[in-house]
Amino acid sequence: MRRIKTFFRFLIYDISRLYVFLHIFIFIRPKYIYEDHQNKTRRIPRDKPVIIISNHKHWLDIPVMMTVFLTSRPRFVVAKEVKNKGLIMRFFVFISGCFVIDRDVIDFDNIKTIVKATKQGHNLMIFPEGRLTIQPKTYKFKKGVALMAILSGADILPVYTSNYEWFKRTKVVIGKTLNPLKLSGGKINSEGIDDLTKELENKLLELRRMSYD
Repeated sequence: MRRIKTFFRFLIYDISRLYVFLHIFIFIRPKYIYEDHQNKTRRIPRDKPVIIISNHKHWLDIPVMMTVFLTSRPRFVVAKEVKNKGLIMRFFVFISGCFVIDRDVIDFDNIKTIVKATKQGHNLMIFPEGRLTIQPKTYKFKKGVALMAILSGADILPVYTSNYEWFKRTKVVIGKTLNPLKLSGGKINSEGIDDLTKELENKLLELRRMSYD
């Protein structure tokens, strides 16, 4: 019975994503830019889970990210405040299987649950700044992303989205997949987490510069 409920829940989610995709395609008209010119694809390999990270400056970021990787169905990691923003957001959190966290507290039990799901093959979608930003201002990344990546062994896929403007296409810059252990210098400790967090911040800034071209 539980499997049947899960099947129908994700079926509703997939139908919703197609509906959202049509609206994003018509009104946002994303223009995709790839850091890896030899591999221009938005298909996430199935052989290893991936943690997708992106900047976060508008509520439209969630529906846009729902459609960027349309064939992969990544599970969002969202702040508990999102769940409390009305019926539509509560419905989204339920049908999409979101992980709900407290962005101001590191909950190790919650992180263990997310890491376990990642090791089982689930892809994640996280906004590591932990809040909406005002362009061109950026916030420091929360360290939870680096911690999850190192513990799960998942690769990291950075994505940057430009501003949303009327009659102007939004640029979505898709970076190369990153190995967290290489970026942290192979260190599985607090120093490695700090190093990885800083590297991810720099990578998003690099992708932002690409969006200006």
